Amino acid sequence: MARAEKNEQIREERQAAILKEARRLFVQRGLSATKISDIAAAAGLSHGLVYHYFPTKDAIYEAIVARAIEPVLEATAAARTGSGSATDRLRALTVELLRTVEQEPDTMVLIVQATCTSTPSHVDALIADFGEKIFGNLVALLVEGQRAGEVADADPEEIAFLYFAAVQGIALTLAMPRRRQLGLPKPESLLRFITA
Repeated sequence: MARAEKNEQIREERQAAILKEARRLFVQRGLSATKISDIAAAAGLSHGLVYHYFPTKDAIYEAIVARAIEPVLEATAAARTGSGSATDRLRALTVELLRTVEQEPDTMVLIVQATCTSTPSHVDALIADFGEKIFGNLVALLVEGQRAGEVADADPEEIAFLYFAAVQGIALTLAMPRRRQLGLPKPESLLRFITA
């Protein structure tokens, strides 16, 4: 392996270690209670080396939040524009979101945390844009389903609100150590109040 390639590999590995450990710490402690020195120690790096890869703790947090919201945004966009009936796409979206909750429980916890706590303004803007997009994608899909007679005849924005509240509630419940053994609800259980 050429020296440049090896250096790039080391750089990527260190950035990944920083992001992994920082994500764990942010979920456990929150943004304000996590220090760069905590992240450096958890990643096995020096304090200064962390700053070599990220200029501030806020930059680390922004990178983590951006990575957390991306798959959720992609899933809602795919559900809105995909093929098949609205009900089929709602089910596929629900399966994907519940899979994320099960396999990456920190993702939803981090999103809720970033939404509900004080964060840097650029993270607030990122979360606000994310919220508008995922909500817009789901409302458009629900309206399409209502036109086809597949989705309950109710305010689509209210249905979208209830849907996301349920997904976030499931994520937060499963994040509690003693509740994890409950397992996930079936997608059909979540869709029962949506479909006609």
